[in-house]
Amino acid sequence: MQNNNLKNLTGINISKLNSYIDFEKIKKRNIDIVYIKATEGHVYIDPCFEINALNANKSSLLVGFYHVFRPSTEELAFKQARHFVNTIKNYPCDCKVALNIENASNLTSSKITTLCNIFLNEIKNLSNLDGVIYTTTNFIERNLKKSLSMYPLWVIQETNRSFIDNGIWNSWIGYQYFDKKVIDGLTGHAYLSDFTSEILLS
Repeated sequence: MQNNNLKNLTGINISKLNSYIDFEKIKKRNIDIVYIKATEGHVYIDPCFEINALNANKSSLLVGFYHVFRPSTEELAFKQARHFVNTIKNYPCDCKVALNIENASNLTSSKITTLCNIFLNEIKNLSNLDGVIYTTTNFIERNLKKSLSMYPLWVIQETNRSFIDNGIWNSWIGYQYFDKKVIDGLTGHAYLSDFTSEILLS
């Protein structure tokens, strides 16, 4: 896994846990990208999604959206993809859409990998948006197969150790640090990520 000297963008990810957000203040803290939680599973929409999406775009920050995946059946993988696309389709998106997968639901690694592929393929078919896998090194090692390497990786660092090879990806386009930060303009704490320019859709 490459070192983080390739980063040229800094980002945060937000959700309802950050109930008050002043995007202008965030931008002044040298944040370039804000990833907004849109959906989880096949019915849930983050209650702060709409206001976050509107205000983030007004601030001229680069915006991305992520979906928290709940692996179950192939049918529900398709439903989750449609739910995600229907939620974000009316909002400008600058970054690859992120599939956040950290829950195995007691499924095999082959099954989880199949479901992730279904989700990301369906996202592409429905919206023509490219996707990125957003997960931890530990989850990759335990639950994912190499067929997902066709998608880029946004890796969540779980400790303060240096970068760790995971057996599938030997590079990343996003690297999230394990420790939360207090950021002016944001209620609660946030995780900071380093991104390369490959996180952008264009």
